[in-house]
Amino acid sequence: MALKLHGMKETFEVVVSADSALDMTDEEYAAYAKVYDKNLLKCNEGQFPHIFVMRRVLPNNLATKLQSHIKYKPSKGTEGVDVDFFAYIREEVRCALVNVINPPDCLPEDLIEYVAAADGGACEDLVAQLAEAGAVMDLFNARQAKQTKKVDKKK
Repeated sequence: MALKLHGMKETFEVVVSADSALDMTDEEYAAYAKVYDKNLLKCNEGQFPHIFVMRRVLPNNLATKLQSHIKYKPSKGTEGVDVDFFAYIREEVRCALVNVINPPDCLPEDLIEYVAAADGGACEDLVAQLAEAGAVMDLFNARQAKQTKKVDKKK
């Protein structure tokens, strides 16, 4: 078997548990989150969820920026790691998010507009809004699963 390098443009789609279009128990969402198979999603009749499109692999400039959130510092004479995990999680989601697909029945006030930052990640305001809505951790967990290929191994 040859080494396969995943392309920078390889993306995957995620629906977050906080989406009001979903009609799923926590256990049902957990089953979806094990494989991220859209066929497992259950929605309220006539409703569709927002779909978040994320990168599996970050471009070098964003990967470097993400790594800057990890600071190594001396700890009792040895090297330690200082990480603000919430900031790191938000930054990873910001760097990985490439688009939001709004549902066809979405009201104008519920549209989520994807705006890119100058570095190619999502803008800070969008990530802040996603954090307030309780969506950031689902997006982070999905990327972690896809990045490590845990999800792909279950297929």
